[in-house]
Amino acid sequence: MKYLFSYIHLNPVKLIDSKWEENGIKNLKKVFEYLDTYLYSSFLDYNGQNRREKAILKLTDFPNYFPSQNSFKAEIIDWLKYKE
Repeated sequence: MKYLFSYIHLNPVKLIDSKWEENGIKNLKKVFEYLDTYLYSSFLDYNGQNRREKAILKLTDFPNYFPSQNSFKAEIIDWLKYKE
Protein backbone atom coordinates (compact mmCIF):
# COMPACT_ATOMS: atom_id res chain seq x y z
CA MET A 1 0.00 0.00 0.00
CA LYS A 2 2.81 2.39 0.85
CA TYR A 3 4.28 1.92 -2.62
CA LEU A 4 0.97 2.72 -4.32
CA PHE A 5 0.43 5.72 -2.11
CA SER A 6 3.82 7.20 -3.05
CA TYR A 7 3.43 6.24 -6.71
CA ILE A 8 0.11 8.06 -6.97
CA HIS A 9 1.40 11.21 -5.28
CA LEU A 10 4.53 11.32 -7.43
CA ASN A 11 2.76 10.95 -10.79
CA PRO A 12 2.60 14.75 -11.27
CA VAL A 13 6.41 14.91 -11.18
CA LYS A 14 6.38 13.36 -14.67
CA LEU A 15 4.79 16.58 -15.92
CA ILE A 16 7.94 18.55 -15.11
CA ASP A 17 10.50 15.77 -15.62
CA SER A 18 9.28 12.80 -17.64
CA LYS A 19 12.51 10.84 -17.07
CA TRP A 20 12.86 11.42 -13.32
CA GLU A 21 12.46 7.74 -12.51
CA GLU A 22 15.29 6.77 -14.87
CA ASN A 23 17.59 9.74 -14.25
CA GLY A 24 16.77 10.69 -10.69
CA ILE A 25 15.82 14.08 -9.30
CA LYS A 26 18.40 16.80 -9.48
CA ASN A 27 16.40 19.54 -7.77
CA LEU A 28 14.19 18.44 -4.85
CA LYS A 29 13.20 22.03 -4.10
CA LYS A 30 11.76 22.46 -7.60
CA VAL A 31 9.80 19.21 -7.28
CA PHE A 32 8.26 20.22 -3.95
CA GLU A 33 7.45 23.70 -5.23
CA TYR A 34 5.58 22.05 -8.09
CA LEU A 35 3.80 19.49 -5.90
CA ASP A 36 2.85 22.23 -3.43
CA THR A 37 0.98 24.04 -6.22
CA TYR A 38 -0.39 21.08 -8.19
CA LEU A 39 -4.13 21.18 -7.51
CA TYR A 40 -5.13 17.80 -8.95
CA SER A 41 -3.62 15.53 -6.32
CA SER A 42 -4.27 14.76 -2.68
CA PHE A 43 -0.56 15.43 -2.03
CA LEU A 44 -1.62 18.86 -0.77
CA ASP A 45 -4.06 17.36 1.71
CA TYR A 46 -1.61 14.84 3.14
CA ASN A 47 0.99 17.60 3.29
CA GLY A 48 -1.27 19.61 5.60
CA GLN A 49 -2.86 22.18 3.33
CA ASN A 50 -6.46 22.90 4.20
CA ARG A 51 -8.50 23.10 1.04
CA ARG A 52 -12.09 22.51 -0.05
CA GLU A 53 -11.25 19.32 -1.97
CA LYS A 54 -10.18 17.64 1.26
CA ALA A 55 -13.86 17.05 1.97
CA ILE A 56 -13.92 14.10 -0.46
CA LEU A 57 -11.06 12.35 1.36
CA LYS A 58 -11.10 10.39 4.55
CA LEU A 59 -7.53 10.74 5.67
CA THR A 60 -8.29 8.53 8.66
CA ASP A 61 -9.31 5.64 6.39
CA PHE A 62 -5.83 5.24 5.02
CA PRO A 63 -3.66 3.03 7.22
CA ASN A 64 -1.63 5.06 9.68
CA TYR A 65 1.59 4.80 7.68
CA PHE A 66 2.38 8.45 8.20
CA PRO A 67 1.80 9.62 11.77
CA SER A 68 2.89 13.16 10.86
CA GLN A 69 3.34 15.46 7.89
CA ASN A 70 7.10 15.09 8.30
CA SER A 71 6.90 11.31 7.96
CA PHE A 72 4.76 11.71 4.83
CA LYS A 73 7.30 14.11 3.32
CA ALA A 74 10.20 11.83 4.30
CA GLU A 75 8.53 8.92 2.46
CA ILE A 76 8.12 11.05 -0.66
CA ILE A 77 11.76 12.17 -0.48
CA ASP A 78 12.89 8.55 -0.13
CA TRP A 79 11.07 7.67 -3.34
CA LEU A 80 12.43 10.68 -5.18
CA LYS A 81 15.98 9.75 -4.20
CA TYR A 82 15.59 6.03 -4.84
CA LYS A 83 17.86 4.49 -7.48
CA GLU A 84 18.01 0.85 -8.48
